[in-house]
Amino acid sequence: GMPSRGRSYKIAASGLEPSDASTEEAEPTCSTARVARLAPACLLLAGISASLLTLTTALVYGHSLGPPLFALGERSSALPPAPLPPVRPSPPPLPSIPSPLPPLPPPPCAWAIGLTNLRDLDPPRWCSSLDGDERSCTRSFVGSRSRFMRCRFAAGACAAASVEPCPLPPRPPPSPPSPPPSPRPPPPSPRSPHVEPARGVLSSKTCSGMMRNPNHKFWSMWDTWSFGVRKHGAAGCWSAYGGREFFEQAYSGESCQRQWSIAAGSFTSDAPALMGYDPSILEFCLSRRGVHQRVWFAKNEQLALECLRSSQNVLRVPQREWNVCVNFNWLACAARGQLPGQGSTLIHFATPPGRLDVADLQGAAMDGYKMEDVYYLELCVLNELCENGDDIFASNEWSEGFHCQTSRERFEAFGALMMGMD
Repeated sequence: GMPSRGRSYKIAASGLEPSDASTEEAEPTCSTARVARLAPACLLLAGISASLLTLTTALVYGHSLGPPLFALGERSSALPPAPLPPVRPSPPPLPSIPSPLPPLPPPPCAWAIGLTNLRDLDPPRWCSSLDGDERSCTRSFVGSRSRFMRCRFAAGACAAASVEPCPLPPRPPPSPPSPPPSPRPPPPSPRSPHVEPARGVLSSKTCSGMMRNPNHKFWSMWDTWSFGVRKHGAAGCWSAYGGREFFEQAYSGESCQRQWSIAAGSFTSDAPALMGYDPSILEFCLSRRGVHQRVWFAKNEQLALECLRSSQNVLRVPQREWNVCVNFNWLACAARGQLPGQGSTLIHFATPPGRLDVADLQGAAMDGYKMEDVYYLELCVLNELCENGDDIFASNEWSEGFHCQTSRERFEAFGALMMGMD
């Protein structure tokens, strides 16, 4: 209702009816003159009521309102917004993929657990370095990858025992490599044409083939470090000594007068060069003074001293000063008769080259080498430096010796062969 003056009307179901009440508390009434003016307002109120009823029904029962029934200027901000579609829960984040761990190294032999591998020390050592130390000797071994030898202590000396088998578990297959680049044409090879698989007894021909095979153990031995293994793609140790200049100096003999033995003293007569396995070298030197003794193991100090007394030139420098390039330098001096006190080109072989079996080299192995392998390499290098290389392998017994017939051209050809395989 609204406040009124004078006669008023009340809104009834049948329309507007006059009201008898005259007080303000009575129902609101309208005069006859004002009914016509109030009729639009009353109709408007009825429309608003109907709209509110429709809105309430839609909210309760979820019906769509459809288009608005009326517009009063802009849409009222009091109306609730249209319902949003249901929001699906976002999927859980994928677990992060851990980065692959580096492969674990293969376990050592069961008997080697708790022992010290002397070859892993810096610098690497041999069992003989523990002479007089029984406790350390019995707790040590030497080996690399699949070749292991325990250190044995007897009579004050520490020596390596025979090679013991050590089967290792198979390594997991490597991940597939990325597609290779377009192939390049192979470079021309300076190798001699007669390259054959290494088998049978060592000879000039088998030596020539092995020296020209970049997949042979000989190739991997020319590392800068003592008993290091040269990796594929790495230059030989001569690169650390000037490359081509290294081979030129080897022929000139500039470094031949250095100390090649740990034994101090002078020879009492001409001292030919002596090569072979260590026990055979010691037996040879003892026999020169009438001592015939079977030797199973030769200590470096004893070997150097006995050969000095017997006037035999042997290579016996501290291991930290040795690598295959130093060994080649000594061999080049021996081939030209330029070792201290050598007096001629005479070379003795304590281990007869004609008895050596190539199978003992395990020629395709690139996982390290042993002292006996160095003797094979020495003979094959000498075969390259000497015109009469066939004579090296002619005898199966101790002989009067071998005289190398060499030349500058042979040295230059050998240097070109070695550097051409870098």
